[in-house]
Amino acid sequence: MPDIDKQLIDQLDINQKNNFLHRNYEKEIAFYRMVQNGDIESLNKFRITPRKEGLGLLSEDPIENLKYHTIILAAILARFCINGGMNIEISYTLSDLYIQTLSKLRDEDKICSLHREMVYNYANRMRAQKNNSSYPKHVRDAMDYIQNHLTQQISLDELSGKLYLNKSYLCALFKRTTGTSMGQYIEEQRILRAKHYMEYTEMSFTEIAQALHFSSSSHFSRSFKKITGYAPRDYKLRSSETI
Repeated sequence: MPDIDKQLIDQLDINQKNNFLHRNYEKEIAFYRMVQNGDIESLNKFRITPRKEGLGLLSEDPIENLKYHTIILAAILARFCINGGMNIEISYTLSDLYIQTLSKLRDEDKICSLHREMVYNYANRMRAQKNNSSYPKHVRDAMDYIQNHLTQQISLDELSGKLYLNKSYLCALFKRTTGTSMGQYIEEQRILRAKHYMEYTEMSFTEIAQALHFSSSSHFSRSFKKITGYAPRDYKLRSSETI
């Protein structure tokens, strides 16, 4: 067993000799609060990157060190956002997905890009949640159900049954409250998930279409272009050029 107390003293001595200090705790907590509060404006002024002074050495391998710090960030953001009201399953699963994607990366720029995308994904979800907090509970519950079942066949009959509501009533309430039909909302959320798959996995367009229950690859392509303005192939090329 390692003598952790001796290692601690030795490392503190090394840090002191190198004038190394970990990041300011108050500033770090303030950053987590920005994400928790969906404060995009403040985040835009913040330097969002794992390449920062004050990062502890978690691995001698620079790439692994960045990955470890990003994994820690994913875990912390998940818990801060749950504390801020995010659905527990969505928050934890989002963290799991980012960590799974991160585990496959060996390129520093891609790790930094994923790090930034994760921060803004959580922050945007928290902002949307604050904006949606005035929605009726039935609408919020329907949104949660949809988010938790994007990779499954979503039946509006089954969804309304889970909420013990008449389907026509729920669909009308959803449309009146959000300005978007439930079918359109499901399609938009699936395209958001597809964009993540295209940017951070090696899944083919056919695999993405199947995973998100589009009836065919051509159906997926039409839906993707309608919502994003890009064909899937063009979007993937564009996103790879910006990493």
